[in-house]
Amino acid sequence: MKASPTFQAISERVSDLPEIYQPIYGHIEFSTEASRSCEDRLERILQVYRALETAIGRPLRVLDIGCAQGYFSFNLAECGASVRGVDYLPQNINLCRTLAEEHPELDICFEIDRAEAVIDRITQDQYDLVLGLSVFHHVIHEHGVLASQKLLSRISETTRAAIFEFALKEEPLYWAKSQPDNPDALLVDFPFIHELSRHQTHLCEVARPLYVASRRYWVLDGIADEYDHWTDTSHALERGVHEGTRRYFISERTIVKLFKIPNRIKEVNFGELEQEKDILTLLPEKLSPPQLLAFGSNESEAWLARSIIPGTLFLDKITQNEPIDSVAVFKDVLQQAKLLEELGLYHNDIRTWNILITPSGKASLIDYGAISSRPRDCVWPDNIYLSLLVLAYEISTATTIPPRPIRLTSISPYNLPAPFNHWAAKLWSLPLEQWSFSMMLDAFERSLQVSGSVVELPEHLWMQKMEAAIQKLIKYGQEIEKNSQDAIFSIKNTLEENERNLADINFQNQQRFENLNEFIRRNSNRITTLESESRIKDEKIEFWRKRSEDAERQLQALLHSTSWKITKPVRIVSRASHYLLQKARAEHQAGNLVELINRAVKAVLRGALLRLMRYVLNQQELRQLINEQLNKYPSLHERLKRFAWHRGLIAPAPHATPFPLGQSEADLSRLTPRALNIYQELQVAMQKRGDK
Repeated sequence: MKASPTFQAISERVSDLPEIYQPIYGHIEFSTEASRSCEDRLERILQVYRALETAIGRPLRVLDIGCAQGYFSFNLAECGASVRGVDYLPQNINLCRTLAEEHPELDICFEIDRAEAVIDRITQDQYDLVLGLSVFHHVIHEHGVLASQKLLSRISETTRAAIFEFALKEEPLYWAKSQPDNPDALLVDFPFIHELSRHQTHLCEVARPLYVASRRYWVLDGIADEYDHWTDTSHALERGVHEGTRRYFISERTIVKLFKIPNRIKEVNFGELEQEKDILTLLPEKLSPPQLLAFGSNESEAWLARSIIPGTLFLDKITQNEPIDSVAVFKDVLQQAKLLEELGLYHNDIRTWNILITPSGKASLIDYGAISSRPRDCVWPDNIYLSLLVLAYEISTATTIPPRPIRLTSISPYNLPAPFNHWAAKLWSLPLEQWSFSMMLDAFERSLQVSGSVVELPEHLWMQKMEAAIQKLIKYGQEIEKNSQDAIFSIKNTLEENERNLADINFQNQQRFENLNEFIRRNSNRITTLESESRIKDEKIEFWRKRSEDAERQLQALLHSTSWKITKPVRIVSRASHYLLQKARAEHQAGNLVELINRAVKAVLRGALLRLMRYVLNQQELRQLINEQLNKYPSLHERLKRFAWHRGLIAPAPHATPFPLGQSEADLSRLTPRALNIYQELQVAMQKRGDK
């Protein structure tokens, strides 16, 4: 069965490839030879595509940088995307264009270009999704990490999201040494970076990470949402306690927690998110828990996405000096702590930054990962109930200080305003084993009915002063720590600024170097072209010089030949005839006179030539000599032989037998126009000869 032209064209394009790197879209007969399987990555990429498509509300515009044989480009176009594929190998693009002709229903196009040039030309929101799969390690090897960061930063600024696959430094290949220690370093300008999976290549056993990254969207487990802002701290007083391993992405509807899980704090970060996931599935409706949207982890990170409870952190209300109903807030906190306690659960981090004030003014506990069955606070003073006394002081006085190196030490009733002082005094009068959140709530509600001040004893005054002294020491230590952190931050900013400046200088120098190389390359090509053209011209000059020398030698041979001397009278008569003709025309007497002169001249010439030929033919040696000379001039020789044959001086050659007169119309119809004209002239000549 003969293959269709389209299949033949595709087969030719495939055979032109330096490597069948990917499966050929729509042609399983070629895909078995592919160097690398792509189905596993395609599954992840399509999951991201569909999530973003749902979030944006329309099909996406996709740029596939380093598209190779277009496997991912065509599959995304099949999902409805408008795709532009770019690759620097003409053989890849030729195949992709032929495949695109086979599928005119897809919105897809391809062009030959380099990654650097394409990225430089991207305009704002030109694309929704950019793919860069196993292509940037070549850019890094050629231009360096800093220049590559700049290119990726350009993508982050102009595009909604991107998917990257990066080669690793551990790979046993020539460009591996150029790669950064951690591929995350390439994506410094993408706030949201999520490792989707890892995949082996055909080159070695080291699996490469596949990332989705964005400045505007989070994408987790097939769900995506646009975030309004992000932060690497959960509240204003965190001050790097989690070493920059946590990121929070917040919108009106959702909050996403994306935590790195390095070995040193893996248990803390992963454990907190896992605990929050478990608690969200356990909390009853009366506590109004948010909806869990996604949870998961891999070797490098853990994540959790949930719906958000609208409101403002109590800490922010304090720092912004907003009016606060401290009694209502504290009562709400006690009620929720009581409900948790009834479920056998405890919040080990009840702080001003974990209390949310909703638009209705109700206080709600957040940070669900801090809820567990263990009745112990996460830091000093460890006891879950004593810790609530510290919170009572912060709420009632609208005061919160950083918890490092130690929390506020005010846990006695004697620094609290009413009704908190009566409530705390009641607690201090009871044995610790009787304390519970239920008892604390009852005591607080009763304290609202008590008036007057708490009776103060000498030991109470001493406790007040001790707490005040300790607090001054804490503030002094915090000031020292803050100054140290400010100094470190300033030094870090200076170093980062120097690195950025150095990166810009390196990038500019690299651009100059590339421009110089391009200038040299262009001029080298031009010089090569000119040299080639010069050689061709020299060869032509030499050719025509030799032709000229040959012509000169032939001319001299002709001028010194016997035939030239013999035909001298003919030339004289011809010139005389030409002179008479010109003169007759000048005197407007060109009619019968001219014809008469021509006929007379021709008759004279024919007679002279006829006599000369008869003489030569009778002289054997002269005849042989003249024939040898005339053989050098075939045209002249042939004309003289025809003249002699027509005059009966020589016999006709076998091949020169004329057409017999009276040929049929069918025979004459086979002649060309020129042959027919010659035939007619021969007939006229033969008739004239017969008349004579």
